[in-house]
Amino acid sequence: MNLIVKYFNAEKAESLLFIGFGIVAILLSIYLIFFLKDNFWKGLAIPLIVFSLVQLVIGTTIYIRSPKDSLLVENLIKLEPEKIQSEEIPRMEIVVQNFVYYRYFEIALV
Repeated sequence: MNLIVKYFNAEKAESLLFIGFGIVAILLSIYLIFFLKDNFWKGLAIPLIVFSLVQLVIGTTIYIRSPKDSLLVENLIKLEPEKIQSEEIPRMEIVVQNFVYYRYFEIALV
């Protein structure tokens, strides 16, 4: 069980990085729009705001979801280990695929 808790704690910590980067990017966007006032920097700020909002949404979602997922997986292992194959592995495959989509989206913004 310790490995499960360790994994989800790491996932939660990583989500704080997403949130942190999102906040920094929003602050940078505000600076670019209101203080530099050059069209180039304003144009750069727009996709940066979109990028930062995506980071905030992803980070917050993972941060909120991690404790629930940790309990779910721990209970599956304790009470219904046969469901790991049918429930948890497909869920994780979707999570991994979503990160591929996020990466392509962020590359498109750049």
